[in-house]
Amino acid sequence: MAGFRWNMAYAYLGAKRMDEAEPILLENLRTLPEIARENDTVQIQYLLAASEQGMGVVNAYRAERAPPGSAAQLRGWRTAKAWYEKSIPRFEAVGKQVTLDYPDRTPMDEAIAGLKASTEAVAHLEGKHENGF
Repeated sequence: MAGFRWNMAYAYLGAKRMDEAEPILLENLRTLPEIARENDTVQIQYLLAASEQGMGVVNAYRAERAPPGSAAQLRGWRTAKAWYEKSIPRFEAVGKQVTLDYPDRTPMDEAIAGLKASTEAVAHLEGKHENGF
């Protein structure tokens, strides 16, 4: 079911329908750790990483649409960054056990790019806030 949910969420992310993607991703993030406690598999870890990456996408999308330079925008970028930072090591651990080829590698590549973008946005906005802008 978590795999099905991920596919639905990924479709919503692609369609920029974040309000529909978010609850699906959060459901995966709630249930997958419970499943992993009983039966931790590479597939479970991959779905967790992909769901974390998806939450990064949701928060980055909202940060991009927040008023420029606002506290809401900074908060959104920080949240996106935290999700990406959480997903990448999990993807890397999965990649040590199985080869992630296209399309399975796409969420990992997107997480890496998202971390770079969100890190730059946070640094830029923190500089603005420190300088009183």
